[in-house]
Amino acid sequence: MDCTCKNEIYPFSRIKNSDTMVVYDAFYFLRGDKYRKNLEALKAELFTQGIQLDRIQQSVLWRHVGRKECDVRKHAHMLLEEMKPVKYILFAGAEVTQVFFNKKVSDLYGLKVESDIIGKDKLVVVAPSITTINSAPIGEFRDAIRFFANERRNHDAR
Repeated sequence: MDCTCKNEIYPFSRIKNSDTMVVYDAFYFLRGDKYRKNLEALKAELFTQGIQLDRIQQSVLWRHVGRKECDVRKHAHMLLEEMKPVKYILFAGAEVTQVFFNKKVSDLYGLKVESDIIGKDKLVVVAPSITTINSAPIGEFRDAIRFFANERRNHDAR
């Protein structure tokens, strides 16, 4: 599938049939040595809370490079379709947070947020981008993941 801006949409591999999803800003955040370290740090943080990254869905807002000339609505719509069967969503990024909640990630990280667009039946928590996990104080990210995991457990207990 191609985007309206004529850039090719890259497929994003993810686990199907998972009730949990992590959403990043763009796929290139997950490639290369620099980002691999960030992903390993995320994996470790989630694991300390009983969540295995390789067993949950992962997706992205932006599916190609050259985002400036593109209409974000098409990408957001694709992401919304992927979110439909998922109950627990961790938004890990500034752009995806801005697009869906029209707020800065710093205003929402570590908080449960509701959205009519995503669905009020879903648990949605915002975290800083994984690109900052090894360069900024990890407390913000760790707190957001801890809150997400606790809310997920509490929701499952109901």
